[in-house]
Amino acid sequence: MAYNEVSIDMKRRLLDYSRQGTECAVRVDGGLTDWFETMVGVLQGCILSPLLFNILLEVVVALALHGCGVGTSISGINIPELRFADDISLLAECEHDLQDLVDHLHAASSRFGLKVSNSKTEVQCIGKDERKMNIKLANTELKQSCNFVYLGGVISADSSCDKDVAKIGIAFGVVRNLDDIWKSKEITAGTKVELYQSPV
Repeated sequence: MAYNEVSIDMKRRLLDYSRQGTECAVRVDGGLTDWFETMVGVLQGCILSPLLFNILLEVVVALALHGCGVGTSISGINIPELRFADDISLLAECEHDLQDLVDHLHAASSRFGLKVSNSKTEVQCIGKDERKMNIKLANTELKQSCNFVYLGGVISADSSCDKDVAKIGIAFGVVRNLDDIWKSKEITAGTKVELYQSPV
């Protein structure tokens, strides 16, 4: 048996073990349906949950991008997407290519019963020319945004970092307003460090 087959078999056994003997009921209008045995999924809080989700998402994205060949070139490397947990950013040089990526991701997700949220998905055209794009997800036109917050940073359509820098400036102002605390001899250095780290 190959290493991959062993690890898949182990994951299958762990998954079977994690849901062994569990039953569920659905609450409807204040009452419960009949109890039924849980045949798929993991228990709430199970440590397998994030691992299995990551494996599934890896397969979905691999299928969506297989043979696609589109993306954006950064230092000569073609990059079609960026990911952090379940946040996926699709990258393309033109509207047509972006629509292809969205269609492929939607099709691959649907195969596994996953649904890309229309309300949480936005489109952004980054560059000097402000172009209206018509990108659709399952026949629903996606909202186009000028500013988009991704992993805490503000990405602006005009490719400037002014809004992100302004946010840093606000945080710096808050820290500077605590000047009396920094100069106080009655407050320990440890407390000052904790206070400094909390807004940072």
